[in-house]
Amino acid sequence: MRDAWQDLLGRLSGPHEDFGSGDVASWKRADFEALCDLGLVSDGQLAASILCPECSAHWAEVMWNQDGTRAFIVCTSEGLPINVDPERLRQWEPNKPRFAAELAAELGIPDPPLNLVIGRLWRLGRCSIANRQRDIFFAAVAPDDLQSAVIEIRRGYGSVAGVLLLPSAAPDPGQHSKLKVIDLSNASALRCGRIDVDLPFIEEQFTDGRRASSKGLRLKSPARDLKEQRMGILRAFAPSRDHKQMKDLARHLGVSPSALYGMVRDDRSRYSQDKLETVLSRIGCSRAKWDRSPKPASHA
Repeated sequence: MRDAWQDLLGRLSGPHEDFGSGDVASWKRADFEALCDLGLVSDGQLAASILCPECSAHWAEVMWNQDGTRAFIVCTSEGLPINVDPERLRQWEPNKPRFAAELAAELGIPDPPLNLVIGRLWRLGRCSIANRQRDIFFAAVAPDDLQSAVIEIRRGYGSVAGVLLLPSAAPDPGQHSKLKVIDLSNASALRCGRIDVDLPFIEEQFTDGRRASSKGLRLKSPARDLKEQRMGILRAFAPSRDHKQMKDLARHLGVSPSALYGMVRDDRSRYSQDKLETVLSRIGCSRAKWDRSPKPASHA
C-alpha cells in the first residue's frame, strides 16, 4: 500500500495533480475517506485517456456513444472496441485552499489563511514556535519555484522571520532570508482522520542551531547526544541503499517520516513499540545500541 498523505504532498508540488482510480486503489481505504472528509481531495474531471486494459501496451483515448451512457476505447493491437467502466475514469484533485485552511487550524491559528498568490502561496497567520510568535506561510510549489515564493513574501512582509511550509524538500532560500523552510513530508502525517503537524520537529529546526556562547559551542545534553547518535545510526544505514532523504528511508522501512523522527526523539505518540522493533531489525540495530547514551567526550 502507498502512503496517501505522502502522495498528496507530492501532487501539491508536482506537474500532475489529479489522482486516478489506480492511485486511490493503492491507498488504505480509511486514508482515502479521511482525505475526502477533510475536503483535501475532491472529484475532478473524468479521465480522457487510460492505459489499455486489454494489452497494457499503450494509452488510448476514451470515447463515448452518442447518448453518453457507454465509455469505450479501441485497442490498437486488437483493433476492437473495449467497454470501460466509468468508475475507472474517475479522478480526484487536491484542494489547495482547503489544505491551507486545515494546516492553519492544526496549528491553532483561528483566522482564515490569506491567499497571496492564487493557488500557490498563503499566509496562514501567526503562532508560537520555539517560544516566539512567528509568521507561518504555506507554498504549494515545486522546489525550483521556492525563490519566487520567497520573493512574494518579501514583497508583502519584508524580511520577515518565520516559517515557510512546503510539500517537499527544497534548497535553502539563502543566507539573506530569515524564513525557516520546513518540508511537510517530514513534519506531518495523516493520523486519526486529521492532519497531524509535528510541532516538536519544527521547533527543533530553530533550537538545534542555537549556540551556547559567542564561541560557537552547541548546547549539549544527554537527550540531544542520544538523538544525534540515533540519527547517525540511520544515516549509516541509508547511504548504502541510496536513501539520501529521511522520507525515502522511512518509505523503505515501512513507516512515515514523522514516525521515524519520533523514534529518534522518543516521541512515543508517533509510533508503536512493534514498529520500532521492526525498524531496528531491518537496519540491523539492537535495542540496547539504540537506547545506549553515547559516552561523554574525554578532555585531556
